[in-house]
Amino acid sequence: MSNQSIITLVNENGDEKQVEVLYAIDGKELFNKDFLVVTSPEESDEDKELIFLSAIPVSDEGEFQIEIVNNPDEWNFVQSQFSNIVLEEGGEIESVITTEEK
Repeated sequence: MSNQSIITLVNENGDEKQVEVLYAIDGKELFNKDFLVVTSPEESDEDKELIFLSAIPVSDEGEFQIEIVNNPDEWNFVQSQFSNIVLEEGGEIESVITTEEK
């Protein structure tokens, strides 16, 4: 599902970074969490690097624990779902990054 909104991530030191959410992927059935495909809104379209994040709700106010996806099973799931979404929308996949390459 295409979302395309800007969210602010805050780390444990209070540092903030804005990212553009391209897609939200439902992973609750397999992993008990959702996933986000994000990129930096400051980068040009050619230079955009995709980042896969997991999102676990921690409050009813919309706060989430966000982590970069490092688990190979989760990474493969998100990459596969993302590829399917892009292909369904008529896009092309230029390259696939494996867990070993990240």
